[in-house]
Amino acid sequence: MQLDPLPGYSCDIEYEKKPLPEWYGNSLGLTDQAPKPFTPVEREEETVRVWGREYRYGRGLFPEQIITQGSDILAGPIELVLTDAQAGVKSSAAAEATTRWGNHTPFRLEFQRSCALGEVPIELEAWIECDGFAWNTLRVPACGREVQSLVVRVPIKKEWSEYINTFDYSVRNTGRLKAEGWKSDGAPIWLGGPVGGFQFTCDRPLPCRLKPEEVACRVVPGSDANLFELRLIDVPTRLDEDFVVTWGWVATPTRPGTPGYRGWLTGNADVLPGYQWYWPPGNDYDPRWLGYSHFVGQKDRPDGTGKSVSSGGPYVVTTRCSTKVPEYEYWGDEWSPSRRGRRVEGDEGVCSPLARSWQDFFVWCYRCLYDRGRFIGLYYDTAPYLPDDNVYHGGGIRVDGTLEPISSVLSARQTAQRLYCMLRELEPDRTMILYHHSGQIDMAFLSWCDVYVDGENYVSRLSKTEQDYHRVYPPDAFLAQSMGHNFGPATWFLDQFTRSQAVTAEDWKTLGTQPCDHLYGLILLHDSTYWKAYGIGYERIDSALCKYSYDDRYRMIPYWSQQIVQLPENVFATFYVDDKAQTTLIVLLNNGEEDRSLRLDLDWTTLGYSDWKKLKVDDPVFGESARIEEGSLLTPIGRANMRLLAITRE
Repeated sequence: MQLDPLPGYSCDIEYEKKPLPEWYGNSLGLTDQAPKPFTPVEREEETVRVWGREYRYGRGLFPEQIITQGSDILAGPIELVLTDAQAGVKSSAAAEATTRWGNHTPFRLEFQRSCALGEVPIELEAWIECDGFAWNTLRVPACGREVQSLVVRVPIKKEWSEYINTFDYSVRNTGRLKAEGWKSDGAPIWLGGPVGGFQFTCDRPLPCRLKPEEVACRVVPGSDANLFELRLIDVPTRLDEDFVVTWGWVATPTRPGTPGYRGWLTGNADVLPGYQWYWPPGNDYDPRWLGYSHFVGQKDRPDGTGKSVSSGGPYVVTTRCSTKVPEYEYWGDEWSPSRRGRRVEGDEGVCSPLARSWQDFFVWCYRCLYDRGRFIGLYYDTAPYLPDDNVYHGGGIRVDGTLEPISSVLSARQTAQRLYCMLRELEPDRTMILYHHSGQIDMAFLSWCDVYVDGENYVSRLSKTEQDYHRVYPPDAFLAQSMGHNFGPATWFLDQFTRSQAVTAEDWKTLGTQPCDHLYGLILLHDSTYWKAYGIGYERIDSALCKYSYDDRYRMIPYWSQQIVQLPENVFATFYVDDKAQTTLIVLLNNGEEDRSLRLDLDWTTLGYSDWKKLKVDDPVFGESARIEEGSLLTPIGRANMRLLAITRE
């Protein structure tokens, strides 16, 4: 039987294949050179050096020692530990690794290392860039062997892991490491101290094989060292297919301090972070800045070309695009973080930096904006990356047959890198790039800014029962989150007094300036900086600092290491010494619940004074009865408050 063919169907559809736009595939901000203030990646045999740090791999798979700011931070080599089916334990620290060094530029070094743990082959593919960030891809090739556990262990000396930052927006779990340690499912973890530390991060669900009650990351306190563990397998697993896991880590601080940051408190600086950025018209996240013709409200200064230069810069949101932008009509699906198509919220299209075409377009837009009017800064706001399962631009990962979103931390990093390197090339002498990511520090991308903006998370933590920061933000938490120097970029802390509605105009009449005074003292205690926005009375301490020319000439003797004076519980002291002027500023913080009258027996010699009888003390903020009596410094200090005292020669 022969069937008649189905009737044919045809139609004509007009189709125009447009050429790719000029921004597609551009290389703006992509460089093989290390921009300031970073230094080139160097290698000497098995040691990799970047600014302020060394990763000494030795003969092992991972570094046997990490050095930051001249100090060893590891109590032993980082090791991959495998327990086989017979409960035999094998460590990569005892297995000599084979190394193949790859592409090496001043910006980046690529390499591969491999070893065998018994009958199980191990392969590591890694790179380290000029900020010291290392990305690791660990592969256990299919070999048919069974393992009971597989764990990466990083033993960190106690003095370099006394504090923890858990990437907790509320900062409730950040501060001094507790006796029970810490567990997480893979969120960034920093272990460190006042000078620096070590941070782990990842950008996707870790494909671990774990017991239901277990998590991937643990911090286990010990007597001589604290142990960070990345637990990959802890149930019997037969390696019949490749097991691959990726993560990043970095020793901190990742860069030198931002020049002139102390002057931000008093306004005595060439460049201030200040309110000197600007928004697209209508605040509609238009990266093309359509209709924008000039810098509104900028304090421009002339340069040698006759142009003007803004001491601030444009607002930056890397995950939003106005749907009015012509390019969004054509590229919105590819830019979306969802495999189900574009995500639109009002007039805003949600975009993922993981889409290379979005990243290219975004960076190109800011280069075009620079051509329209020079600027030296950027102000990043809102989330730098989003959960992304759009497989059409490389999002998502299959875990046990299910497509799971990834966080695309690396794409957020590359976007920040490209904008930073592009602007540094245009402005080699100075940039003022601010990154607002309150409560959550991930140096994968925060290395690529000059200023880390912190503190907005406290809008939900201050309240009518917690009107100041002394209980909700103790010094150990501030050190592990907002100090800045132990991470790299200067921190600019944004207060939230009236914005949180914890303090009203009526409350100020009763409280006076105490809440702001305490926070200012906490900030000075850590040599940090203050975005003064939602409080009152800042000028009292500002004026006191100006009176004594507080700036980089002062050397800091911090509270965590000072041996000048013994203090009561919950009272802290940091000293700033101007050796040339023989002036000492003493920052006292009473973080307790009671007013105190302090009698302090200072070691005057350590401060550079041979005869206390020739000294005088000034209380330039409160003007109270601070005095030196029989060699002791006497001063009152209120509960949850500070004192700034100046010691000078008569």
